[in-house]
Amino acid sequence: MALYGGRFELYYHRSVVTHIIATHLPDAKVKQFQRERCVGVHSCFCCTTLLHTHTHTHTHNRDPVPIVRPEWIVQSINQQRLLPV
Repeated sequence: MALYGGRFELYYHRSVVTHIIATHLPDAKVKQFQRERCVGVHSCFCCTTLLHTHTHTHTHNRDPVPIVRPEWIVQSINQQRLLPV
């Protein structure tokens, strides 16, 4: 993953994490991640692909962080693009 510009974060920070990788999550965590919104004018990582990352300042309502399985990462790398979640 790192060879394609991805990073692994040990701790969850909404301003950095673009996808949550998990095989099992408690329902409470799933609901928490789905409720989160990012509102306001600020700098944030909001465009991350396997090939590049950039930051910019804007106002937006961010969709919940996608929760994906490890297989999704392998498949995305094999196809050299982010697959739909």
